[in-house]
Parts: sequence; C-alpha cells; structure tokens
Amino acid sequence: MKKITILLLFLSIFSAHSQTQKEVSSDWTSFNQTISIQTAVPKKFKVIASVKMESEEPMAWAGVWLE
Repeated sequence: MKKITILLLFLSIFSAHSQTQKEVSSDWTSFNQTISIQTAVPKKFKVIASVKMESEEPMAWAGVWLE
C-alpha cells in the first residue's frame, strides 16, 4: 500500500510539472542566401562571414552554416 501511495504521489507531481506553460521567445530573425554553382571538378572556396548579436538572454547565440 505504501508503494502505491508513493507512486501516485510521484505521478501527480510529475503530471503537474509537465503541464506548466513555458514561455517561448519569438524575438529572433533568420536570414538565408543561396547561390547555385555547378562545376565539372571539385573546387575549394572560402567563406568570410560576420555575425553580430546583442541580447540580454544568457542562452542567446548566433551562428553561420555552410553546406
């Protein structure tokens, strides 16, 4: 009986915690640029990029991707 009571208590606490609303920040901007290039042989190239970010958020970050 004690195990069932502990299990029910744990499930009720877990259920209450999982239903709390979390605030999602929508203060972001995305920029995308595509250049289509076709060559007969593989070419090396260099990408120079600069990223500036100003934020009060401690987990904020910025990045540059190349594919």
